[in-house]
Order: sequence, then C-alpha cells, then structure tokens
Amino acid sequence: MLCVHWALLEKSYFREFEIFSLQTYQTYNERLCYTFLYFLLD
Repeated sequence: MLCVHWALLEKSYFREFEIFSLQTYQTYNERLCYTFLYFLLD
C-alpha cells in the first residue's frame, strides 16, 4: 500500500515533465518501487 501511495506522489511529480512516456514512467516507477521494497525488507 505504501508503494502505491508513493507511486501516486511520483506520478504527480512527473506530470510536470512530458519527457517520459507512460511506458517509460511505468518501468521507472516499478523499478523504484522494487528497490524501495528491497531495502525495506532487507
């Protein structure tokens, strides 16, 4: 749930930048989430 909330914050942040396509954003966001969860569980 925390990861989803964080994703919403990231989405609102990246909304100001149109450089990233939706697909690129999703890949980046998933990678960011998995990294965050990895350090959280480790």
